[in-house]
Amino acid sequence: MRDFQNAFDAALAGVDSTIVEVMGLCAQFTSGAQCGSEVQGVFDDPESLGFAGGGVRIEGSSPSLFVRTDTVRAVRPW
Repeated sequence: MRDFQNAFDAALAGVDSTIVEVMGLCAQFTSGAQCGSEVQGVFDDPESLGFAGGGVRIEGSSPSLFVRTDTVRAVRPW
């Protein structure tokens, strides 16, 4: 279990986990250091992705895929 500085941080982590589990989808990396691995995440604008049946390529910052940091290696901080 992760250590938190206060109860508020612990509560937010629980909410974030629930959102990713309930609303999230499985995304697969097709290039880079994590090529072939999968991550569970939530897109910032899922309605705009409805047309993309074969997949979505994320370049730069659009669309954004929100994931739990501890599920991704070599995360670049914003």
